[in-house]
Amino acid sequence: MKWSKEEIKYLRDYYTVSGLSYCNEKMNRTKIAIKNKVSKLGIKYRNKKLKLFNNINDDKISKEISYILGFLWSDGYIVEKNYTTKLSIIEEDAIEIKNIILFTDDWNIYEYSGKNRKQITYSLGNKDLYFLLKDLDFDKKSYVSADKVLETIPEKYHYYFFRGLSDGDGCFYINKKHYLYQYILSSTHEQDWTYFTQLLDNLGIEYRYEQIKSDKSKSSQIRIVGSNNVKIFGDYIYQNYDTIGLKRKYDKYREICSFSTNKMNPVYHTEQELFNMAKSGMSIRDVMNKYNYTSGLYEYIKKYNGLKELFDKNSNQSKPLSDDKKDKIIQMIKDGYSYKDITDKLGVKKGVIYNIKKLKFI
Repeated sequence: MKWSKEEIKYLRDYYTVSGLSYCNEKMNRTKIAIKNKVSKLGIKYRNKKLKLFNNINDDKISKEISYILGFLWSDGYIVEKNYTTKLSIIEEDAIEIKNIILFTDDWNIYEYSGKNRKQITYSLGNKDLYFLLKDLDFDKKSYVSADKVLETIPEKYHYYFFRGLSDGDGCFYINKKHYLYQYILSSTHEQDWTYFTQLLDNLGIEYRYEQIKSDKSKSSQIRIVGSNNVKIFGDYIYQNYDTIGLKRKYDKYREICSFSTNKMNPVYHTEQELFNMAKSGMSIRDVMNKYNYTSGLYEYIKKYNGLKELFDKNSNQSKPLSDDKKDKIIQMIKDGYSYKDITDKLGVKKGVIYNIKKLKFI
């Protein structure tokens, strides 16, 4: 069978970084056929382990690496002994994303039986990678924000990080009988959620921060309630959807979308109108709230040079919280008011309330 131009381009793009087995799984070609073709084309496999962060700006692989970093932040860990990085996942999910994981490096694979279901652990002994991840706070990820990781990943691929994070610790939840449509991201009791609440604030999403204690465990979570809010978050992490990630979670997001009243793609303002809004001091969230735009606006403005930076500058110039307003927030928290009640009454962002609770002002 004759090789098409698309197949040859695929070999040139991916054989050098991923090798024979990966191309064999992705293409409708035998290993012998692929070997013969790359030999004729003079394409050679880089016979070295793919260094995750050495290639983070390579557009051919950045999406997969960003996704795996998000999954590692949720379900991975690093071990100083043997300088090992490990990622443990339930069997069916591990099998589904196997190609993505092996695309990023030569991971070893181990199977074992967990308490309730079989698990698969991907393990990689690599000293350089261990110290790179340690420098990015992977050894402290149970109680620090993921700021350093996100600073390392190109911003245009941040949504892949959050998609991987969601596939690890997130849950799209539907209860049709009680009209419940939620998204929940869970972590340790002392997790610093700043990196996630900042994203939700930027997208104009309403959420709750909860700490949970029982006799057997402690945890914390961010809960997004309502089909419209869940859709905005899903629209962000699944933009330009390319099958990277767990299909069952994507399907659940799509099901929730069918219950959302926010189904039409908005017609945005012109470039000049948006610049005028930014110059007037409005933030992205101000525009989204005023014109009922979804998170798509965040991606839309990126194509205009300087516009996002101008909006971001407005967001960062918010006035510091006065002692009087801080006291009012603390009192309302003690009185049992919800985040929404406090934001509606005092006009502050939910992230401000969350940080007051996190810093233990009360």
